[in-house]
Amino acid sequence: MRRERELRMDQLAVYVNSCDKYSWIWDAFFKSFKKYWPDCPYDLFLGSNEIDPEIDKVTTLLSGHDSRWGFTTRTNLERIKAEYVLFMQEDYLLREPVRTHIIEKVQQNLISGDGHCVRLNDSFMKKYVKSPDQIVVNPPGTPFRTSLQASIWKRSTLLKLIRDEETPWDFEVKGSRRSDQIESGFYISRGRCLPYYFGGAVNQGRLMLNFYPEIKKLGAEPASEHFMLNRQFMDQFMWYVIFDKITFQSILPKHWIRKAESMCKDKFERGKNFISAKLASYYINKGDSI
Repeated sequence: MRRERELRMDQLAVYVNSCDKYSWIWDAFFKSFKKYWPDCPYDLFLGSNEIDPEIDKVTTLLSGHDSRWGFTTRTNLERIKAEYVLFMQEDYLLREPVRTHIIEKVQQNLISGDGHCVRLNDSFMKKYVKSPDQIVVNPPGTPFRTSLQASIWKRSTLLKLIRDEETPWDFEVKGSRRSDQIESGFYISRGRCLPYYFGGAVNQGRLMLNFYPEIKKLGAEPASEHFMLNRQFMDQFMWYVIFDKITFQSILPKHWIRKAESMCKDKFERGKNFISAKLASYYINKGDSI
């Protein structure tokens, strides 16, 4: 029987991967982090290029002017001493209190299994299961085996898989195939261990508008130039209207959703135009400039 190694707090660090281009979202991220994980026992790092926001209890790692994702990520990860890192992106805004004991248990399961990576959110699990710390095998050949969704990584393994010239999307596809050379040690948690907005709040470099009310509640207000608007936003919005109606009900009346969905069955553009006009009225009346 494999003997369990003693779990130490310094074995794991939280690493928030970012770059100067997305410095506008940092305030919202760390406010959500401090609100929902105020007792985080791990060292917290932010990785970027040249901007240091000087946030309390956050160590900023700067890679320099080279803005390539792979180079920035590798350079900053090399400066962390912890054996394992909880890898997050800057737009993974927490939405509920984090249960530290669940993170600890998942890490222990990973260590006990001589593991390399465990993804902390099963995208198909919408709610907590009874034992979200349980992990299942993520076998070779699986698409997005090296997904950049929040995960606990063995730092040395992650560094071996990263290539300086690659983008995040390259890494998720090509890195997954490189990881096939490692037959075992990749896992997925059975439940939502880290309660954040799956997929992130930023799409194509801009904040998806449905996150604006939540960010405003946190006391963070990104400049309107960073909002996803017009066709770019509406394409994303109508995807949610059709496939995930719950997402937008926090800011839109249900009858808007039903009418837009009905319009989409007739003509997709009609549904988009209806919601676009309603959204414009909604924010103008509230005095928010978008």
